[in-house]
Amino acid sequence: MTTFLRTHHIIKLLNQNERQVVTGSLASGNLTLYYPPKALLCSTIPSKLTTIHRAAGHPSLDYFRKMFPKLNIPQFLCITCSTCKMTKTPFLGNFPKATRRLEFLHMDLCGPISPPSASGAR
Repeated sequence: MTTFLRTHHIIKLLNQNERQVVTGSLASGNLTLYYPPKALLCSTIPSKLTTIHRAAGHPSLDYFRKMFPKLNIPQFLCITCSTCKMTKTPFLGNFPKATRRLEFLHMDLCGPISPPSASGAR
């Protein structure tokens, strides 16, 4: 159970054992959270299944189950596979056709670039 206590614009997040997890303050509609240093040291440990999936070259779930038929492989999410399967849909628009040379110019614009190059160009 998660509990928020609001006292004089101070917010405390408590866990089910009533231990303080996070504190924060609310000022001008902005919430600022203060984490204890130990909370910032947390990380996830990849499971054996994820490690094998990566080592095998990110095979599909069906192929992965064929590779290891004796294992009961559940449905799992691989962030790398999900990202690589994303596609961008083409921009469909009705554009007028150019009737003479250089009537339409297509270019990528950006700048100024930071940091400048070795020659100082930006």
